[in-house]
Amino acid sequence: MKQDKIQIQLHHAQTFKEPVLIGSNFERIPADSTQRFTQWHQSLSGEKLRTQRFREITLAHPTWFMHREVWERVGGYDESFPGCPEDMIFFYKWIELDGKISKVPETLTVYRWHKTATSYSIHRNRLMQVKVAHFEAMILSEVHEFTIWSVGRDGKKFFMSLSDASKNKVKAFCDVTKIGTDYMDHKNRRKIPIIHFSDATPIVAVCVALNRG
Repeated sequence: MKQDKIQIQLHHAQTFKEPVLIGSNFERIPADSTQRFTQWHQSLSGEKLRTQRFREITLAHPTWFMHREVWERVGGYDESFPGCPEDMIFFYKWIELDGKISKVPETLTVYRWHKTATSYSIHRNRLMQVKVAHFEAMILSEVHEFTIWSVGRDGKKFFMSLSDASKNKVKAFCDVTKIGTDYMDHKNRRKIPIIHFSDATPIVAVCVALNRG
């Protein structure tokens, strides 16, 4: 942690009239570890902190600074089982409570990467379940139908993680391949058409990885 981290984030918090969950940029050690993750985090600011949260937590956990009221309103960390993604659950609960988030665009935290980090004990399927549950609560609960962009691995995994109620709202998959065919939802015995992405209409859940080349 940088020596003046608390002072800088406290000053930032005092510019708001309400409790805010605040993060910052970070220095990654080793410098060449998790480069895409680090670059993505450092690029986020303003509205992107909210709009890109379905991909991953947009405020890296080690950078957090919060008023006690934030902690109390959320109810603290969920540590109900081993491998529980307590930071992600906390972050999403705070947003579901209409909580505000912000970020100091300065490097205030040293974030070390190592192979035995607790983060790697959390199964990716568990992370997907938490992300999808938040997406359902915040987005899908307000719509009657939507399209999934990607009939590949990520789109199918997203679909399989949905509740039955949300699966029934999927009107189509869209992509650049397999156009005119169907995706078979075997559990509900339903064929879902695959259309070209240019024919998709809102709302569209984009399940395509960023910056993957």
